[in-house]
Amino acid sequence: MTTTCFLSSCSKQYYAPGLYQNDVQLMMKPQSQDSAKRKIYIAGVLAEQLGASGQGDATSGVLNVYQSHTFKNINLSYGAIAYAGKYSRNETISSSNGNGGATTNDIHISKGFTGYGFNGSLSFYFSNKVCDFRILGADLIYTKESGDYLAFRRSVYGLPDILSSPRSEMLSYGIFTEYVFHPKTDLNVGFKIFLNKVTGQINRDLNDYGSGFNTTGGTLFAEFNHINVHSTMAFSSRRYLAGFGLGFQIGAGYSF
Repeated sequence: MTTTCFLSSCSKQYYAPGLYQNDVQLMMKPQSQDSAKRKIYIAGVLAEQLGASGQGDATSGVLNVYQSHTFKNINLSYGAIAYAGKYSRNETISSSNGNGGATTNDIHISKGFTGYGFNGSLSFYFSNKVCDFRILGADLIYTKESGDYLAFRRSVYGLPDILSSPRSEMLSYGIFTEYVFHPKTDLNVGFKIFLNKVTGQINRDLNDYGSGFNTTGGTLFAEFNHINVHSTMAFSSRRYLAGFGLGFQIGAGYSF
């Protein structure tokens, strides 16, 4: 029944990896005016990937544990992540009733996924008494996915009108610029603007996720004492990947 649904669909269907557009995580770093130049962070993130035109949503929770250093004009972070989530979609399908007519049925697709990964971030900055300007930075992350959603993507890979990623692994990199303001003791606020790229093939019909960066977005964040919060939005920047829609994250963390 499910295969009939896809073959009879009148529009192209998109099934990206569970953490697509949300794999690159914000990695907080000590501000140059902070007394502590090395910190360990634990962050929890709620991530949502909203597919365009009813393409379905992927909701996941991410745990990110990492260490950050602030040296003279250089920031460095490295750590690991673990995540779990669910892809869901409601769809109306048409099928033959055997008498020359057709019947329609509403179905609900719900597939879970889990995974882990490793990430890092490096940036160069200039500073004054109230601001760190991380003028150029780079993010790198590797993720490994498993679960029912991956098995589902592989089962429909190659079917007509379906763009499905059979990959269990993603390697993404990005560049960013970041401002961090230090208006008073123990308070940092800032924003980040980024471009991210997933490497490798997604489907036999496409060479890769698109020439150039396939995701653009921004993050707002704040840190007071040992507690930090952030919110991120990411958009597909390639026209034929518009079906993958919008990524959104909201997170909170604690530093030691």
